[in-house]
Amino acid sequence: MRQRQTVIVPCPPTEAFAYLEDPRNLASWMPAVETIELVDTPEQGTLTVGDRFRQHVATSTEGQAWFEARIYEHEPPRKVTFATEGETGTIRNAFILEPHPDGTRITQDLTLPLNGWATRILAPFLWVVNRSRMKTQLESLKTTLKKPTAAPIEDPA
Repeated sequence: MRQRQTVIVPCPPTEAFAYLEDPRNLASWMPAVETIELVDTPEQGTLTVGDRFRQHVATSTEGQAWFEARIYEHEPPRKVTFATEGETGTIRNAFILEPHPDGTRITQDLTLPLNGWATRILAPFLWVVNRSRMKTQLESLKTTLKKPTAAPIEDPA
């Protein structure tokens, strides 16, 4: 199952990408993500394909769960994709950034594998739930990126 949603954020692609590519920021705009732990992702510096992190997520079926994710694609400042291995296959959550007159167009492209009869039966329900969840996430991301960054404090000397 593949779903795409788009939002326009009021900042340039380089700024939006710098925020999106850092997994530690996920918890600030993805409501289900509670915490992030870096596994072998550098604290600072350049991310690379394969860097891993763990996300503590509130789920509708299990309450809370830990999922390990990795950087699947990393093409600054155009695209970053996170991948998580699930019971039914690899879940890919891509963010594609394009310049827009009002800032940046961000398209979230979510791919959920539908293997097995149970997930196929539940596909229409999952489609509706994920569509709503993606819309909420992107609106939260837009709100987060609207906040002005703190101006540097000037040295009085």
